[in-house]
Amino acid sequence: MSRGFQQIVAIACSTGGPQALARLLSKLPKGFPAPVIIAQHISPGFIDGMATWLGSLCALPVSV
Repeated sequence: MSRGFQQIVAIACSTGGPQALARLLSKLPKGFPAPVIIAQHISPGFIDGMATWLGSLCALPVSV
């Protein structure tokens, strides 16, 4: 399914990334006009919990 996005926002982060992502994503409105793609360096087993946590702080849907 094509949604016709003209732009995307890409974020890559490592140490300090989760807190920075929380601050940034919590500011984006529900109708933000572009998908946000995140590459976060994180230990195995923590990604699902991080996605759930970010989803609780963000008006946008969050998925892995």
